[in-house]
Amino acid sequence: MSAATPPPQAGNAYVPGTPYGYIVAPPLPPKRRRRPLIIGAVAAVILLVCAGVGTFAVLRALHSSSQQIISSRWADGAHEVWTLDVEADSQVIANGNQLLTLDTGSSDDVSRLTAYDISGKTPTRSWSTDVGPQNNVFMYWGDVIIAGGQLLTTSGELISDVPWESPTPPVIVGTYAFTCAYGTCTGWSSANPTSELWQTRIEDYYNYVMAWTPGFVYVGEDATYALVNDDTAIDLASGETIDFDLEAGHLVLSLADGWITATDNEVTIFSPDGEPVDVFEITDPERLEDSLGPATELALSPLYQSPRPTAEQIKLFLTEGDLSGQKIQVEYDDSVSPYDDKCPLIITVNETEIIPEAADGSCDFTSGRFVLSNDQSVVAMTYSTPIRTSSTLYLSGMWAVTDGSPIALGISGSEHDAILLTNPSLIVTYDARPGRVTAYAPGR
Repeated sequence: MSAATPPPQAGNAYVPGTPYGYIVAPPLPPKRRRRPLIIGAVAAVILLVCAGVGTFAVLRALHSSSQQIISSRWADGAHEVWTLDVEADSQVIANGNQLLTLDTGSSDDVSRLTAYDISGKTPTRSWSTDVGPQNNVFMYWGDVIIAGGQLLTTSGELISDVPWESPTPPVIVGTYAFTCAYGTCTGWSSANPTSELWQTRIEDYYNYVMAWTPGFVYVGEDATYALVNDDTAIDLASGETIDFDLEAGHLVLSLADGWITATDNEVTIFSPDGEPVDVFEITDPERLEDSLGPATELALSPLYQSPRPTAEQIKLFLTEGDLSGQKIQVEYDDSVSPYDDKCPLIITVNETEIIPEAADGSCDFTSGRFVLSNDQSVVAMTYSTPIRTSSTLYLSGMWAVTDGSPIALGISGSEHDAILLTNPSLIVTYDARPGRVTAYAPGR
């Protein structure tokens, strides 16, 4: 299965012709060695220690680790079950049994939004309606659809125009949304999307890029927080803030049970409400340096469905180098140049090493997390973020763990503009030209 173009952060939908990602500079010829790509909050701490600022952290999975996300039957291959022709260059998203297409056509004033039910043996059109022009925000927000600058129900009924100033995209965290501008942040909830939930003034600048980085979010049983600058978090239910009062150039990051920050050789752990609870020294800076490969964006939580690391897990790694307990290990071979048509990634599952190459030999080594089947026989790379409410995962590759072979969808080596895992046993691919959606089920 070849690498797909992942959705842009602002929308959760494939936009034809939209560039994504970055090019990793070719590494200098070092001695051959492998560097572990460690869980995200640790990586962000390393970035703090080595560079003073970082933009990657751990993502909270909304799925429990025991819930099946991808079927083990994909290890036996895939077969086509249906196709659906749509307008060329449409945008496509899905959630559960619903698939949406947004056709901008040649009009600058209107787009056509169409919903399909994909729960049966063949897709059926549920409804279609006109919405405003596409503004790069096309996604699910709880039980609300955002499309063409408007809010709609999943049955196609218009709720209202978006309550934020379009085309400024909101930050979506579960059922919450917020925007910040000129020192004022405003929040909404999909439960009552047309009414402001809160409005809060924040000191200092607002880091919008940071807000789109899902790891800068804490989700607990009692509260959901999002960082809006280096040391300020907002409670997305109330608008109340936590000020960590850090020195300039330092950054706080979320953990499963609190927050973390680091100086040159000292780490501080905070409780969820921002109280310091532990301080310890980093005793082995070399370990931190060895954990940084050229593709630092890969230093994310490797498993999509795993909980974020706890303070105890972070402390174990930073003080003892302990990464035990991870179901998957991801390493970067910094002696391999991606420009030499070789893949620098090595994934290890159950002591089996997998080079995540597609059926055509291409290698996607940019940011992603991995999904494992419950029996650990199938591993897939996804660009989706667990802090969104859509149940669909965007995949960029899928492999059988037994022999590391890629699991192809359709003609071996063919590329798709988007690959959507809509449920554990159904994958939908989208090819923008000529405009075709194809569904696959596991098995040959």
